[in-house]
Amino acid sequence: MRDLAKSTIFDKIDITLLMKLVRWTMILASVKLLR
Repeated sequence: MRDLAKSTIFDKIDITLLMKLVRWTMILASVKLLR
C-alpha cells in the first residue's frame, strides 16, 4: 500500500515536471525560430 501511494505521488510529480519541461522547450524553440 505504501509503495503504491509513493508511486502515484511520484507519477504526479513526474507529469507536472514533464509538462513544465515541454512548455520551456516549446518557448525556447519558438525564440530560436523567431531569431
